[in-house]
Amino acid sequence: MPLQVLSKVAFSKEYIFERMQQIIGKVPSKYYCDMLYDSTSITAIRKSVSGETITIPKSRGYVFRVFNGMKFIELADSDLDALEARIMKKIPVLELLQNIPLYAQPAKNLDIEVPMQKNINEISLEEKIAKIREIYEGLKKSDSKVINPVVSYQDVLLKRLFVNSEGSCLRKVLPRTRLFLQPIVKVDAQTDFDFQKIGRANVWTPVPEYDLVC
Repeated sequence: MPLQVLSKVAFSKEYIFERMQQIIGKVPSKYYCDMLYDSTSITAIRKSVSGETITIPKSRGYVFRVFNGMKFIELADSDLDALEARIMKKIPVLELLQNIPLYAQPAKNLDIEVPMQKNINEISLEEKIAKIREIYEGLKKSDSKVINPVVSYQDVLLKRLFVNSEGSCLRKVLPRTRLFLQPIVKVDAQTDFDFQKIGRANVWTPVPEYDLVC
């Protein structure tokens, strides 16, 4: 598929693999080099008596490494075209040293997406917020001594693609969810708290008491 077409697909794995392989192919074969693409999407919801906060940060970037015989030289950028330009300026001034030999490894190909019982991307933000509010109300009503039920939820979708000059192409998509419950209680003049942390790699975090099974 032509790059002109692939570039219209927002960071598809095919486009990223092809572009990184192109850049690797421009580096003289006497050097070992590799590239990593890292993308992280997060949804974080926190509710307590002080209020409710929702953040949805996203980040992505590329890291290029080349071994000059003594050490790895690393360049990183969030823009692949800008990174390529920097790499093309760096390679001509490299000096190949023979201090530490590298032994070639067989090329590896891997493409893994950790399956989800329920895709976190298919659960709307409204549904996630509603569930956190439900848990909050459940903690609040569980005991009259609870003065501040703190509920924090986070889901993370991590995508990583890796290619190197030995022909390896690796990709992994890893979803994670975390839930943190912290009921703060007060008895007379004494304040105390307990907490529960639950994390999973492929599901909504289950809390049987509040039917948070995802």
